[in-house]
Formats: sequence, structure tokens, C-alpha cells
Amino acid sequence: MVLPAMGVVSEIIPTFARKPIFGYSFIAGSSIAIAVIGFVVWAHHMFVTGESTYAALTFSFLSYLVAIPSAVKVFNWTSTLYKGSISWDTPMLYALGFIGLFVIGGLTGSSSPASAWTFTFTIPTSSSPTSTTSWSAAPSWVTSAAFTSGGRKSPDGFILKLFRALPP
Repeated sequence: MVLPAMGVVSEIIPTFARKPIFGYSFIAGSSIAIAVIGFVVWAHHMFVTGESTYAALTFSFLSYLVAIPSAVKVFNWTSTLYKGSISWDTPMLYALGFIGLFVIGGLTGSSSPASAWTFTFTIPTSSSPTSTTSWSAAPSWVTSAAFTSGGRKSPDGFILKLFRALPP
């Protein structure tokens, strides 16, 4: 789901830093690793469904494991920026915003793979006392809110408003 956006960022960063991407083979390898690991961590959304302890531990470990190739990408992107001749055009600002939100989502999502925490943070929703939501959804809320929550008067998100306020 996020891999196409990561591919776009991996093209924007070197273009607007006027420098070749740092560690291209590691970027490509981490994309494959994220795809493979992401394909097998589907059950980390199902800790509250009564899956076995063994399954919960397995999927917890795999969910933590996806942080390694993600960190490789962030490290390579920031290394590409180091001593580059950065052009602060809109695509670069979006790419930098993506990196910031991706890091924030990763930091807030670090508790998601912990199955014990997921049970602890299971909160009844207001629509039904038997329906619950979980803290594990918080990282996606954090990262998407900056782009989508524009308030009552504007359909645009905070990040879009910020970019419009910047001088050309």
C-alpha cells in the first residue's frame, strides 16, 4: 500500500537533491523485503479476535521485523540529502513531508505489533458496545490526518495549506 509512494519519494529525493540516490541496491532490496514481510503480517490486525498465543507471537515478531527495511529507506533518503544541492520545490516538500509523517507513523506504530498492548488498548466504540477499535489504527490516523483533515471550511489538509502558504 505504501510501496508506490516510497518509489515516488525515491525518485523525487535524488532529483531535487541533484545527487544520485544513496545505496540504490539497498533501497531496491528494502522494497522487496517490505513487500514480502507485509504480505505475511496480515494477522497483526487480528490480535483481538482470539487467535492462538503462538500465532500472535509469530505475527508480532514479523510486524516488528518490517521496521528494519523501512529504517533502511529513511536512512538512505536522508543520506541522499546530505551535502546535496537541495531545490525546495513542491515535489521535494511533499517528499520531505512524507518522510516526516512516515517516521512519526513508525514511532507511534511501534506498539502495534505488541499483542499484549493491543489487548490493553482495545477501546469500545460509541456506535456499539460490542464493536471495538484498537490503538493499532492510530499510526494510520496520525499519518493520514495531516493530509486529509482540513476542518469545516476547507476540504484541504493541513500539509496542503502549509505548502500553499510558502512563498514560490
